[in-house]
Amino acid sequence: MKRKIFILIGAVFFILIALSLYFRTTPQYSLYQIRQAYKTRDLVLAKQYVDVDNLSDQLAEETAKIIRDEVNKPSTSQDEWEKLGEEWGKSLVESFIPSLQQQVKDEFKKSFTEGVEGKSEPNKNFPNFKPLGWRDLFPGGRVKIQKAGAIRLVTLPNQEGDSLTFRMRHEDGKWVIVAWENFGEVAKELAKEDSGKDETTAKNTKFGERVDIGHGWFLTVSIPEQYDPQSYFDRAGQGKKFITVEVIYENTGGIESTYDASNFELKDSNNHRYKREYSGREPMLDSGVLPSGQKAKGYITYEIPDNEQATEVIYSSAGGGTVIFINE
Repeated sequence: MKRKIFILIGAVFFILIALSLYFRTTPQYSLYQIRQAYKTRDLVLAKQYVDVDNLSDQLAEETAKIIRDEVNKPSTSQDEWEKLGEEWGKSLVESFIPSLQQQVKDEFKKSFTEGVEGKSEPNKNFPNFKPLGWRDLFPGGRVKIQKAGAIRLVTLPNQEGDSLTFRMRHEDGKWVIVAWENFGEVAKELAKEDSGKDETTAKNTKFGERVDIGHGWFLTVSIPEQYDPQSYFDRAGQGKKFITVEVIYENTGGIESTYDASNFELKDSNNHRYKREYSGREPMLDSGVLPSGQKAKGYITYEIPDNEQATEVIYSSAGGGTVIFINE
């Protein structure tokens, strides 16, 4: 009898050990280890199950694709000079993309590291593993795992409760998160959300005030004033006048980044908007790369009807939101 009991106990232990060894080969085990890494703030453990380099590369590539798709849209302008300016702008943007991609990679890696170490909230583009429990890793839980050939598609919630889907691949005896699934669509939705937030969080400030536009950048715009070129050939068209504003960009962030005079529009008392001229008062502010700790200063020129009055200058960009400069 005792022998049978020992055999039964041994069989149970054998089954438990076999189940434990099997569990270690499943995607659920990898997700559990990532959860533990977040709870214990163990960055080394987290990186064993998350290919941060591959994710950051994918994020940078998709970001560049979205930018290229946007700037390469067919022009609607009928003005040849404006078309020429747009083409020049496209080439300038293309030259900035490599540095932008590197910036995107660095920011994601920093965000991932700080999220694991508890220094900041988890990145909204990445799952929030902290609240996940054992039940979430199995059927009926918040984590969904689907087999797709040699990979696994795993869907998890981020800190805002939205679902994100990732690819997991079996590497060196364990399942590793290696890529977003259909991240191009996710990125577009995130861009729409950010755009909507920029519009709703537009802030007003006075001409001449130094305003924070985010990421260590500051902006100052002077009161609009009329500009009358000395040369007859440089004057505004009949029934029109030139209005200029002086703009000062300051980069106090840790890395160089780009600025663009095309981010500004002039608005008159009848709510008409005007884009900048590609010639005008010197020194002109154009577009370029501004190293950390330096300033860019120059004039932007607009052509408006004689009977209109300039009332606002509107600055808008994906990274800096919207700022409206007014007299009061």
